[in-house]
Amino acid sequence: MKKVIIRCFANILGFYIAGVLFPTIITSSLETIFLAGIVLGVLNIVIRPLLLLICLPLNFITLGLFTFIINTLLVIMTEHLISGLYIPSFLLSFATAFIISVANIITSRALRF
Repeated sequence: MKKVIIRCFANILGFYIAGVLFPTIITSSLETIFLAGIVLGVLNIVIRPLLLLICLPLNFITLGLFTFIINTLLVIMTEHLISGLYIPSFLLSFATAFIISVANIITSRALRF
C-alpha cells in the first residue's frame, strides 16, 4: 500500500512538472493535478497489466520501448477521465508520460523499494 501511495505522489509530481514545462497543458487547479495523479495510479494498477499482456509480442519486438506508448495511452485515458485536464497532442502526452516515468524512477530509487 505504501508503494501505491508513493507512486501516486510521483504521478502528481509528474503532472505538475509537465504542466509547468509545457504551457499548452491546461490544468484548472492543483486539485485537478492531484486527482489526475490518483486516477493514473488506479489505471496503472487495473489496466496497465492487461495492456502489457496484450501487447507483449509488440513489446518484445521493440525491446520494451512500446511500454512508453502504453504509458502515453494511460495518460490520454486519464486526460479523458478528468474534466479539468487538457493535453492537446499525442506528443505532449508522450512527454508527460516520460516525465511521470522519470519521477517514478527517482522516487523508487530514493526510497529504495
